[in-house]
Amino acid sequence: MEAQDVSEREMEVLLLIAKGMIPREIARALMISEKTVRNHIGSIYRKIGIYDRAQVVVYAVKKGLITVQEL
Repeated sequence: MEAQDVSEREMEVLLLIAKGMIPREIARALMISEKTVRNHIGSIYRKIGIYDRAQVVVYAVKKGLITVQEL
């Protein structure tokens, strides 16, 4: 996954995942439905081929998509 492959909203969701939020909390924070959050998470997983929240965050940090300071 490269930065250009991820939508702006997916990046917002990814950052909130990295902060430890669950889909319900992310939905409230972004004022979208929980189903939409789950769709974004699924899209992120498919784009990088990783299906584990912790590993997605590690991957995003390694690739520079999010920084430790943002957390």
